Amino acid sequence: METLLIEVHCLLRADDTRWEMMDSLLLEIGYPGRNGQTHWKHTGWVREQHPGLAKSFAHTLWKRETSATVLVVEFSPQYRQESGDLEKSYSFRTHITGIDGKTHIQKIQIAEGPFTNPFLSFVIQYPETNT
Repeated sequence: METLLIEVHCLLRADDTRWEMMDSLLLEIGYPGRNGQTHWKHTGWVREQHPGLAKSFAHTLWKRETSATVLVVEFSPQYRQESGDLEKSYSFRTHITGIDGKTHIQKIQIAEGPFTNPFLSFVIQYPETNT
């Protein structure tokens, strides 16, 4: 069975001045599960520049030094009971830790398809469907 892949890019380059006010950016990403609850993940595999290498797994956490890292979060595809259509919506929230150690958690956002906010960009690869 193919999986649903959500590729996440940090939009803050290492020299971005916003890093002067924050230590890290943590992402939690959720996708509906079979039981109707959202399954939250905060790990993914690192998109390597040289395909064919073994997958390296990492927390969906970016710091100034790792801001160029592209992470991929994988989910089992789910289909809507009413229509049989592939569930394409996903949820996410970010935890921004400031240089003072305090964490600010942003409200949960729901998206479908590619999405960009001031910190992150999401590229979705849906499994092949017959619809």
